[in-house]
This record gives sequence, C-alpha cells and structure tokens, in this order.
Amino acid sequence: MARRTAITDYDYNPIIPERCDLSDKIIFRNAADAQHAARMAYFDYGSEVIPYQDPACGHWHLTSKAQ
Repeated sequence: MARRTAITDYDYNPIIPERCDLSDKIIFRNAADAQHAARMAYFDYGSEVIPYQDPACGHWHLTSKAQ
C-alpha cells in the first residue's frame, strides 16, 4: 500500500459553511460550536467575537459587537 505524503495526494473538498437567509452570517449548530469558533477566531486571528442566538432566526452566530 502506498504511503500518502503530499497534500496533493488527497482530494480537496473545502468546507463551505451554511449561511443564514436573514443576516448572511455563518450558522453554527449549537452554542458549543459557536463558542469553539469564537475561541479559534481569537487564537488564530486575535479577533474577539461573541457567540449569540439570533432571536429573529433562532440560529447561533458570532458578532464583534458587545451585547
């Protein structure tokens, strides 16, 4: 069996996040996923974002505005 060593050996299937019809923001499945994404944004980019559940659509999103 051949050993895969190069990134080109793998199929490239980017993850395209689902977007909200009302706000066009990324939809997270639940509070835990949104919180994880907020932590990753901070550690990867230094962005301070806050997860929240939008009352208009019921989905979890991230915002950079204080609530």
